[in-house]
Amino acid sequence: MLNPGFLVPRAQRGVVLIVSLVVLAVMTLLVIGMLRTSVIELKLGGVTHQAELNFSNAEAMISTYINENNGRFSRDCLMTADAALSCFTTADGTTTVAGTAPNRTMTKSLEGSTVTLSVQQIACADDSGVGSGNQLGGGLQALFLDVQAVSTGAFSGRSTVHQGIKTPLPPGSCQ
Repeated sequence: MLNPGFLVPRAQRGVVLIVSLVVLAVMTLLVIGMLRTSVIELKLGGVTHQAELNFSNAEAMISTYINENNGRFSRDCLMTADAALSCFTTADGTTTVAGTAPNRTMTKSLEGSTVTLSVQQIACADDSGVGSGNQLGGGLQALFLDVQAVSTGAFSGRSTVHQGIKTPLPPGSCQ
């Protein structure tokens, strides 16, 4: 006699339970593996975000410094603390002078990081660079500065950005 579909032979009873438990265990292991991968990806994303934030803050600090102080640079602007007040201003209008001539630094907290800006006078000399149309001793002179911003994240990471500045000076300014 044929076995109708709703009758299960005695030997097969409980097999469905065992198979479903094995499938459930395998699916649980897959889900745990995916969760671990997701957590690692979230951590990597956070580190990347902090690094980009540090770099962005360093660039913003340099850009703000150059824009705020454009036209104020002179041969002696970093040499004395009083002169540095005229060419070392922050975006919010406060002035910070630290360091010794010809190096000046300031530190400021920006979103998620602390940025230290350093300005160093490299040279005050004849402007005989390529494209200046000038020869040594030709009269035009320039001040060369190195601006460096180091941004350190609140949680981790550090970014350094350098920017060179060449500002023209009237003839005879560098003597």
